[in-house]
Amino acid sequence: MKALPIEIRNVPPGPGFTRLDGKTNGDLPEGVHTGGVWVSPDGAEYWKPLDGRPWVNADYHVPTREAECLEMMAREPAFPRNWRVE
Repeated sequence: MKALPIEIRNVPPGPGFTRLDGKTNGDLPEGVHTGGVWVSPDGAEYWKPLDGRPWVNADYHVPTREAECLEMMAREPAFPRNWRVE
């Protein structure tokens, strides 16, 4: 598995994007594993990283298989095909 530096969580997908900063039901920071979701400048798109910490206090990220999992679930109940991977 390829380790990515923890700083990758602070790299927005483009200029003007802002990170959503909230709390989970367990009072953890939103995106504790991935760094969180980014919102486009016009508010029309939400971007989620496809890498994350392998455990909550890891000091690095690893690529996930989320894109493959989403593709397998596409068009199932609660999984409309409303995403793209870039």
